[in-house]
Amino acid sequence: LRTIGCRLLDFSFNLKPGESVLARIGSSFTSLEEARANLKSEIPGWDLQRVEEQSKTEWNQALNKIQIQASEAQKRIFYTALYHSMQLPRIFSDADGSYPGFAAEGKTETAKDFTYYCDFSLWDTFRALHPMLTILDPDRELDMVKSLIAKGKQGGFMPIYPAWNSYTSEMVGDHASTVIVDAYFKRIRGFDQAEAYRLMKQNATEMPATYDQYVDGRGRRGLSSYLKYGFIPLEDPVTDGAPVH
Repeated sequence: LRTIGCRLLDFSFNLKPGESVLARIGSSFTSLEEARANLKSEIPGWDLQRVEEQSKTEWNQALNKIQIQASEAQKRIFYTALYHSMQLPRIFSDADGSYPGFAAEGKTETAKDFTYYCDFSLWDTFRALHPMLTILDPDRELDMVKSLIAKGKQGGFMPIYPAWNSYTSEMVGDHASTVIVDAYFKRIRGFDQAEAYRLMKQNATEMPATYDQYVDGRGRRGLSSYLKYGFIPLEDPVTDGAPVH
């Protein structure tokens, strides 16, 4: 069973035939105390059937936001895909809103009016997942927009492909900007629009102060070509980023 960070706890039980073990597990990215608080908030008792029924109800509510007319086999494929689409981005904050600052900021932050999300596979999800969420779950999409802006404020640059609560130099372009602008044009409000614009403009016009920061994932890949041509030509190798061509 995994606990906080990379610590691994192994244990066993000496059970007699017919006996079983009932366990509750809480997790947190900030502290053991927060893991206990999360457990108390999410699974306060030992009623396994209640937990199963609650989970089933929540998933049915989520999946029933889209209803289709199709064969059982086609429904199985469709709803399996819809279920998978709801796995990431994932909630990273605790029940009280606390979470580790982005990009090893070095302190614990608190999401005061939103749920903090992490692990955005933006190269893959800006095209379909996030536009879908603006329709199916705009409140959740708003939380994700706020999370991207929070990452930009804490790390100094809007992230390109934030994973593991850190920058990565994956892919070319600013898909976080696409997500935020799409949400805005879908009339999703409630986020800091001025700060979002500042961060997006910075990514489109400025490089980080040091090359190490660029390698770490700050700033747009191939920015010099974008500024000169408006696109990335074949001859630009685009160092420290995923292959473009």
